[in-house]
Amino acid sequence: MAAPIPNLNKTFTKRRGVAQLDPGDIITCAKGKTLVTHDCNVAFLALGPGGIAGAIQFLRPNSNVATGVSGTCKFTATAINGGGVIDASKGRLEHGQEPMIAQCGATVGSKVTIVGGSVEGDVELVISEP
Repeated sequence: MAAPIPNLNKTFTKRRGVAQLDPGDIITCAKGKTLVTHDCNVAFLALGPGGIAGAIQFLRPNSNVATGVSGTCKFTATAINGGGVIDASKGRLEHGQEPMIAQCGATVGSKVTIVGGSVEGDVELVISEP
């Protein structure tokens, strides 16, 4: 009889893994309706004028609010805590968005506060329905 395969306790959520939440960032999970995760990932990449997909490396909408919509999901980025306008790298935003989706799922009302994601404050990413 063959020996059992050991349980390695590994979770493979996606090929490159889930970004780590940066120190100071805060995730708040809601108990709202669960949306399609893929739609929320695409909505995140659609944030701002022209989106942040592909080679685009920064979200700089010259505004304190940016939205992205795809299918069942809407992502809203808002400058908070005296933030002025949003000015954040895509990587910095992903360090909030990916752990939030991993922890909360694509749940309406879930949000993450990204410390220092705006010119003079923070950025809050919130999932909602379009």
